[in-house]
Amino acid sequence: MLLTAISTTALAREPYKCQKIRYSNFKPKHKGDAAPGSAFSFTASKEALPNSIRVKIKKTKVDIEVEKKGEYYKVTGRLPADLENTFARIAILGNAVMECETKGGWLVNITGSDSGEAEKKADNDPVKAAVEKVEAPAEAAVKDVKTAVETVVE
Repeated sequence: MLLTAISTTALAREPYKCQKIRYSNFKPKHKGDAAPGSAFSFTASKEALPNSIRVKIKKTKVDIEVEKKGEYYKVTGRLPADLENTFARIAILGNAVMECETKGGWLVNITGSDSGEAEKKADNDPVKAAVEKVEAPAEAAVKDVKTAVETVVE
C-alpha cells in the first residue's frame, strides 16, 4: 500500500501583503498657520479606498471631498470655524485595497480670527504700555515749552 503525503504548507496561501496608503502634499504645511474655517488639502495614494478616508480635527469628524486625480486622490476640507489660537492635528484614517487601515496626519497652527485679535494683543503688550507711559508726560512737557515760547515771543 502506497501512502501519499501532501504537504499542507505547499497548499497554504501566501499571506497577502498590506500596501499602506501614502498621504502627502499637506496644505497648509506641517506646523503652518491657518485661519479658522480655512481650507486644507492632502493627497492619498492609489492604494486608498476613497470612500474609507476619514478626517478628524480635535476628535471631531470633519466633512471632506475626495476627488480622483490620475494615480492618486485629492482630499479637501475646511478647518472648524470655532477653533482659534490653538495647534490642532488633522488626523487621517483610511483603508487600502487589501483592507489595511492606514493612519496619517499633520499639525497646523490655527490662528485667531481677525475680529480685534491684533488690538487685544497690542493692549496687553508691555512694551506699548511702557512707551505710552513715557510719551504722555513728554507730550505734556513739549506742550508746556511751546506755550512758554509763544508767551516770550509775544
